[in-house]
Amino acid sequence: MAKAILCLNLAHRLEDNPLFIYCAKNNLEALPIIFFQESVLSNLGAVEKLALHESLKAFEKQLDQKLIYISSEEELEQLVNLEKPSHFLYNFTVDPRFNYDYEELALDFPEINFVQVFASNIFNFDKIQNKSGKVFKVFTPFYKNCLTRVNEFIVDQLKDQLSTDIKAHVKIKKSKFTSNLDKFALLGSNAKWNQAWQKKVMQYWQVSQEQSLLALHDFIDVKVTEYALQRDFPSVAATSKQSLFLHLGVISPFRIWFDVEQEKIKTKNASEKYEPFLRQLCWREFAMYILYHFPSSNSKNLDERFNKFSWKKNKAFLTAWQKGLTGFPIVDAGMRELWETGWMHNRVRMIVGSFLVKDLMITWQEGAAWFKDTLIDMDEANNSMGWQWVAGSGVDSSPYFRIFNPMTQSEKFDKNADYIRKWIPELAKLDNKWIHRPFDAPELILKSANIELGKDYPKPLVNHDMARKEALEAFKALKN
Repeated sequence: MAKAILCLNLAHRLEDNPLFIYCAKNNLEALPIIFFQESVLSNLGAVEKLALHESLKAFEKQLDQKLIYISSEEELEQLVNLEKPSHFLYNFTVDPRFNYDYEELALDFPEINFVQVFASNIFNFDKIQNKSGKVFKVFTPFYKNCLTRVNEFIVDQLKDQLSTDIKAHVKIKKSKFTSNLDKFALLGSNAKWNQAWQKKVMQYWQVSQEQSLLALHDFIDVKVTEYALQRDFPSVAATSKQSLFLHLGVISPFRIWFDVEQEKIKTKNASEKYEPFLRQLCWREFAMYILYHFPSSNSKNLDERFNKFSWKKNKAFLTAWQKGLTGFPIVDAGMRELWETGWMHNRVRMIVGSFLVKDLMITWQEGAAWFKDTLIDMDEANNSMGWQWVAGSGVDSSPYFRIFNPMTQSEKFDKNADYIRKWIPELAKLDNKWIHRPFDAPELILKSANIELGKDYPKPLVNHDMARKEALEAFKALKN
């Protein structure tokens, strides 16, 4: 039987995995590998490494065997020479950190059929174009175009019964070439603080396909029809929590879409109740689509006018933001949730992003770098898209005059301050009138809550109204 090497980077699953399905349809043995160059491993975020390590361990349990871990071009060529496969399959990814020019490798092995497979995204980004045959730069028309292609990219693929019973159709091969996961050193430093931090973050997560499916079906069965109404409230567990699993390829985006559509049919519920969640899946696709067509957008302004913007360099302010010590409770709650759990609610991500870029006028790249290091669901496309949206320097961006007011955002989306009290316990005794803006509270109120600003909780880094005015003038001048 002919064999195929399957490079399963960010496709850590058996179910609904097009690489395994290809082997089944073409009667190929499958030899699963992971190929991360040393330069890639050194460029991963600290928490992202933990998630990657856990997902690969769980994937090995699914396979009932060890994966082969390759960390250099030389090793990859050695493996190919040893196994002499007829096919080499690799997962398409837009993340420039994981991209490798397999076409160069193919030139060295003309007898092997190299096949790019789409296991991480729903749509073929070369086929999604506007009426002029150009790249969409606004989300809504991109989304409408995607909706016309759902059957083409989702339904037909998941009708294939091989999707749910891979082991019955594919022989998964072992190799004499052996290496284990420790080779990648994803757990990093053995320093005691680092070990304690890793243990703390990972207690909130189980990175496996089984856990992903449990969370997904709980969301679809109970929460999806209320998603539009509740997703903006950080104290409510109203989101799917699938971003981590999607990034690592522990679950497929087409499986999520298909399961939501099946639930819609089963319950005969109004389709508009499901649309907001499916729209978010397409927002993820849009972020990947933009990074695919503009590969430098993960680090450079898409709007080049921002290259001349006079960002402030204030290390003390940046550190205070990172530690959740800005003096603005909703901002600090979000940053502390991030440090504790490796995750932050999406509404709060927008608030803390706006605060860094608009109130502190610190460049979005600093925020993106911190998120890259601390987010467990770190995704290069989503991260850069989100930050450029906040800054106004990307496609389909927030207009320059949209500056989130941390107090009114807090009062609107955390009305009873449940989220703030959870992550900032030193403010817990303040009543709802003052907890969103403790710097405005009378001294007697603060004293009765055992709070001394500047000691128990920081004074605000800036005056929001003054910072907003300064930012508006600076961004307006840039846009004009």
